[in-house]
Amino acid sequence: MGYAEKAVESVSDAVCFSEVFDENFTVEVADTAQVRREAFRLRYRVYCEERNFEQREDFSDQMETDAFDDQSVQVIVRHRSTGIPVGVVRLILRDSDESGYLLPIERSCRQLFDKKQLARFNLRRYSVAEVSRFAVSKTAIAEVERRTTAKPSGASVLAAPGAGARGDSFQSIVLGLIAALFQISAAHGVDHWYALMEPALSRHLSRLALRFTRIGPLINHRGKRQPMLASLADLRHDISVKNPQLHELIR
Repeated sequence: MGYAEKAVESVSDAVCFSEVFDENFTVEVADTAQVRREAFRLRYRVYCEERNFEQREDFSDQMETDAFDDQSVQVIVRHRSTGIPVGVVRLILRDSDESGYLLPIERSCRQLFDKKQLARFNLRRYSVAEVSRFAVSKTAIAEVERRTTAKPSGASVLAAPGAGARGDSFQSIVLGLIAALFQISAAHGVDHWYALMEPALSRHLSRLALRFTRIGPLINHRGKRQPMLASLADLRHDISVKNPQLHELIR
């Protein structure tokens, strides 16, 4: 989840994100071959072209995929009027038919988990999922702006009060993806999230009332990352009190 840090860091309290999001974007579950391809191409754009997180030559079809996609629910955020996908995230689920199936974070650092911290959570094996491939494409947003400002009015449809069109749209997409994670988690009986994230991202999420608990030490995984865990019930409670705009978007 390292890519998400700059996205979350940019979120301010100045904009009514739910209104901006509803006016400009939709959320789609990638449950058809076409939408899945769009999600994979967007991941390639972000992780291979924009961030150089993955090697381009490993994905000759320009679709960034891995072995966990078949075990995941993936969603995209799409710009309404142009149809351009601008954000993506996936939730990796436990395979209930394979008792030995491990989530990626468990494969990477299960032996390092802090058992005392884990004991604080009422974990059930199949109600824990892992958040990953959280991505917002700056080049996709720029493409939306080029298309919309080319209209006779000359004004971008992304324009909104606050930090400006690009900043506000970026922030809205971030919160839209977070809201989508809550919704698909409820649909699949998920009540806890694992995430392997940079410490800075954890701090920025806390500013949005998304407080994760450290359950292990920092590890090297394309940079410093820390295994984290959160209860969705606790997150929802904190969001309802401290971040009403995100709470409204989730609802």
